[in-house]
Amino acid sequence: MENPNQKDFEWIRISPAINGIYQRLLISARGGTEKFIKFEKNADYPLHHHPDRHEWIYVIEGQITVNVDEKIRTLNPGEYEDFPVNSNHSLKAGDKGAVVLVSAFNTT
Repeated sequence: MENPNQKDFEWIRISPAINGIYQRLLISARGGTEKFIKFEKNADYPLHHHPDRHEWIYVIEGQITVNVDEKIRTLNPGEYEDFPVNSNHSLKAGDKGAVVLVSAFNTT
């Protein structure tokens, strides 16, 4: 099998309740996922948490502002952030949108 490229996967709206955010799922196995997430300009992924997952994001394009347990940080291409289990976190894209790689795996 060849290595997957994000262009090989279709963009699907991440949730009917969230506008302007799309995903391309790469891996979904054994309680974990890895996917690309594309944010339209200024799109906002609301505050949430994962009771059983540790999550990491890596910025590929654009700019993302993350809020992790009320600590706010703006990430640019090549930068990453992790969201520990049960941490409250949200993401907001900048004026040009963004693409991030997300890895989330169960810790139990």
